[in-house]
Amino acid sequence: MSERLITKKIKDIKGFNATDIDFLIPILKADGSKIGELKPVNKKLIKEVEIVNSLTKWREKFTRYFLTQFQPTIQRTVNWLNNVVVASDNKVLFLIYNENNKLIGHIGLSNISVDSVEIDNLVRGEVGGDKDLIFFSEIALIDWVFYQLNVPLIVLNVFSNNFLAINLHKEVGFSIYKEKELWKYTTGNDVFFSTNKGVGIIAKFKYIGMKLSKNNKENK
Repeated sequence: MSERLITKKIKDIKGFNATDIDFLIPILKADGSKIGELKPVNKKLIKEVEIVNSLTKWREKFTRYFLTQFQPTIQRTVNWLNNVVVASDNKVLFLIYNENNKLIGHIGLSNISVDSVEIDNLVRGEVGGDKDLIFFSEIALIDWVFYQLNVPLIVLNVFSNNFLAINLHKEVGFSIYKEKELWKYTTGNDVFFSTNKGVGIIAKFKYIGMKLSKNNKENK
């Protein structure tokens, strides 16, 4: 798929073109049973109070796993959804719903191109649904990237102390291909982590890069 077609598809699923059909990706277990859905944050969902409140709450709960750490607010979340998530041509945030249509978490794609895509913003914010919901959510998104966008490589980055996430990604099929030092610095009340050497003080954990190629997945 060309860069232009990928951009069009991303715009389509985020509601930039008029449609009466809401896009979703079914979350299926290995036996084919449906245990939930992935729904992209679009121009309509961004207005739902429950979604904004949940994302704000989860960002505060899991802020220690983000490169930028700050005190989340409703307005800050709204601005991010409008100006970054929905406005971007190479970024999508999918909401994770269980089989009872309960909002459980989210998983994102960023830096979308014809060559590679990055998975980010994976959060399980609520209990409920199948115990393997997040595992199969990632599988569903991977399959969509490989077989609908036709992008051959998926990468992601994770803190080395985020053991649950690393183990999940390994179970899905990702392998570690790089490891970088992180440097911590503060600006006001906000904390930032950077891979730029010498910025602030060195962090106690590292930045792990993981990858999964379409060929590797199909050969397993």
